[in-house]
Amino acid sequence: MAKIQTYRCPTCGEMIVATATQCRFCGAGLDPATAVGRAAHQAQVNAAAGEAHTARTTAWGALGVLGAIWFVVTRLGAAASRSATNDVVAALAGLWVLVAGVAVVVMVVQVVVLARWQRRYGRLEGSSPELLEAKQSVRQAYPALGITVLGLLVYMGIIVSAVSSVR
Repeated sequence: MAKIQTYRCPTCGEMIVATATQCRFCGAGLDPATAVGRAAHQAQVNAAAGEAHTARTTAWGALGVLGAIWFVVTRLGAAASRSATNDVVAALAGLWVLVAGVAVVVMVVQVVVLARWQRRYGRLEGSSPELLEAKQSVRQAYPALGITVLGLLVYMGIIVSAVSSVR
């Protein structure tokens, strides 16, 4: 099934189909040749908005999940360190390294997703609400990535400290 192409009316800003010769909202006459280009641009904007929303949601969601895992593992480590033997601390260090590895993978995926969005849609111009919201969503994903990097550095310090206390 063919996808219906739409774009914003240049006069009133309402979404209309690309095949329309007259806006159904304001009655303005429309140029069919211009409509094709505007509809293609709107399709790019819609794709950019969807991917930007996904990038923001996954960045903050992944940060929340990693934070929860780090909290639990750190609490387990604190409880175990009170009666720690070298075997317990070594096992917890292994668990911490695993969590740090997951964090690195999540961080790399976020960098790839954000770089891909910038490459595909970073140069899109326009003042449509969808495009402005997409760019805002991408800007909101960067702090989550930064917090993940900082948290990972702190976490690596915890791992190094725990491993060095075993020796």
